[in-house]
Amino acid sequence: MSNQKPTVFISHAGPDKVQANELYNLLLKFGIKAHLDQKELQFGDNVITWINDSIQESDYLLVLLSTTSIDRYWVKTEWSAALMKEADLRRTFVIPVVLPGLKDDQLPALLRSKLFVDLRNDKESQLLQLVNRLKQDEQIVKDHGRLPTPASLSTQESISSNFKENNEWISVLIYSNRFGKVFRFSVPKSATPSYLLSMLREALNLKWSNIDENLFVELSYTYAIGFNGNHLGLDTPISDAGVTDGSKLELWIRVTLTDLLENGKARLDKGEWLKGAGKETLLPKISYFLACRTIQPHLELHKIASEDEIRKESDKILDLIMNDRNFTSAQIALIAKRYFDHVDA
Repeated sequence: MSNQKPTVFISHAGPDKVQANELYNLLLKFGIKAHLDQKELQFGDNVITWINDSIQESDYLLVLLSTTSIDRYWVKTEWSAALMKEADLRRTFVIPVVLPGLKDDQLPALLRSKLFVDLRNDKESQLLQLVNRLKQDEQIVKDHGRLPTPASLSTQESISSNFKENNEWISVLIYSNRFGKVFRFSVPKSATPSYLLSMLREALNLKWSNIDENLFVELSYTYAIGFNGNHLGLDTPISDAGVTDGSKLELWIRVTLTDLLENGKARLDKGEWLKGAGKETLLPKISYFLACRTIQPHLELHKIASEDEIRKESDKILDLIMNDRNFTSAQIALIAKRYFDHVDA
């Protein structure tokens, strides 16, 4: 997203150029840059090169779907290429815009699972929602440096199946500074923070705890939903807390570290516990490496330290490491980071 402003590519068939031009002018009015062939292409220009370059520099592709465009080669080529980019980005890139006259069962199979801008009914409202969505994304990029990540189709289907009778749905954004990501979900207004947390933990594969077998510590996690700096009660509907369409919620994660060495074994038992752990651990390896680096420089030239000498020095170093087990909050955050790296993958 250049200059923190959204750029869109408008894909359309020739007979739909009037609607494409109307959309272009609307986006321009609200400060949203758009690529449209009839506005940019000149005689002699390479069409394929222009399409490729424009799609690559765009943040979204708006594909106008009509009874004419669904069978047009260039339109198919453009949104097919855009879907490949969407897979690489792991976020929404293709936004279908359905024009009057097209029936649901005529939608291209690969686009049917997408939420689309429906201009067949309430055209003005649908276009304003589209503009609001793009302007909202512009603000997210300004605040967080990246566009929001949409819920996966399986997650969104799961939410829908749990609230079949609910007709009041809103789009909410959920941000966590631990991931540096903003996630977008469609949820019913009656959803509770408890449900959102359950959904997020499943969608993002978040654990209640992890044990680091190298450091012999256990990390436990407490999750909460915040809104406007306030903690939301688990069983209060989000609409009662003032959450509306487009609201940004926060996922708060508190990490608690339990030192298994200090809590599980007395100081004199540490050596035996390490020995009986059944696995090689990182700390003994580090202490052994440091012992080699410590002893060897002090020996006479061509003399090699014995295994016994290295082991004794290694035990001393390990003993020092074990004595200093007061983890700072920054160290705890660093240890926990690798257990959340999959979310940012």
